Amino acid sequence: EVREQDTKDFFEMTFPRETDQYIISVLVVKHIMENPELYDMKLNDDDFFKPYVFDEVKMSIRERKIPVSAIAKATDTSPRQIKLLNPQIIGNYLYKGTYYLRIPKDSKPGFFNRYNKVLSDMKNRERFVTVVKKKANLRTGPGTGYKKVEVAKKGTTYRFLSASKNNWYKIEGSKKNYWVWSGLVSFVD
Repeated sequence: EVREQDTKDFFEMTFPRETDQYIISVLVVKHIMENPELYDMKLNDDDFFKPYVFDEVKMSIRERKIPVSAIAKATDTSPRQIKLLNPQIIGNYLYKGTYYLRIPKDSKPGFFNRYNKVLSDMKNRERFVTVVKKKANLRTGPGTGYKKVEVAKKGTTYRFLSASKNNWYKIEGSKKNYWVWSGLVSFVD
């Protein structure tokens, strides 16, 4: 832009509106932060974000995948907190590999014992699907064009039976077996 517009003076240059407003906003914030007294602003230590306090553990996952919720339960926190401490975790599962994970401070002692117990409990449970979309339509078979056979209320739980190739899952209902599209269910492994 400097070469094309033949000027080095930012205020004489033209940019797309979004870029222009963004740069001005950044410059204004920078100026205020460098000169807070000019704007009757005094920032105390309490005004800044506190650094995260955490322990770190090395985990080697040999299974196909493990839910982040297992780590959260082993540390007595939520999956959201685990993800905040570990921004490299994108989804709800960790897959085969070695990870250096941050866990809440003081939860490291006994972590692996608690974690192994949580995983064992999860594996020993029957596999269920929970319909999470309000009034989800259950169908008699995979694909489209099947008539609606039942409307599930939010939070209804069914026993998992099998899965088809195209993301339909067979579940056991109260009266008969149904298929449900994967976008409407969450699985507890």
